[in-house]
Amino acid sequence: MSEVALEFSPWMVESAYKYAVASRVLLNERNLEGVSQINAALSIEIALKALLSTATKNSGKVYQNSKFDKNKAEFVTSFRDAHDIYKLACSIPEGLKEKILSPRALNILQRYGDTFVADRYRYEECSRRRPIITDLTFIALELVDNIVEIYKSRGCDDCWIIAYPNV
Repeated sequence: MSEVALEFSPWMVESAYKYAVASRVLLNERNLEGVSQINAALSIEIALKALLSTATKNSGKVYQNSKFDKNKAEFVTSFRDAHDIYKLACSIPEGLKEKILSPRALNILQRYGDTFVADRYRYEECSRRRPIITDLTFIALELVDNIVEIYKSRGCDDCWIIAYPNV
């Protein structure tokens, strides 16, 4: 089986990492678990979109600008879907998806796919107010690890990717 084509979006992966780390830090702060979960969901969204994006400026250079390419995201059919981490995960090509997300992670993403949209404003009437879970934080951190490993194995020469995890 041939490798799935992949365009590197390292600055997006770096950004995803920062939100994942923020999520991990917030887990240890009293009453900030919900904020942690939103940061984790945002991290996962950015990391998945890094695999579904196209370079728009500075291609292959530090601070490459990238844009989410809806044409690469089969399961994203609306603006709201573009923030649904489960639908984004389902849009990752087979062969790549299995390398970055475990079946358990996919199951959690299915249940909490709309976290960023539905849970970020818990005080609003339309908020889901689901139980807060720590799993999304650990999925975000593992997802970044797995994407960086794939980028490195495919020859990404971005300085942040090369330095990871010592960043």
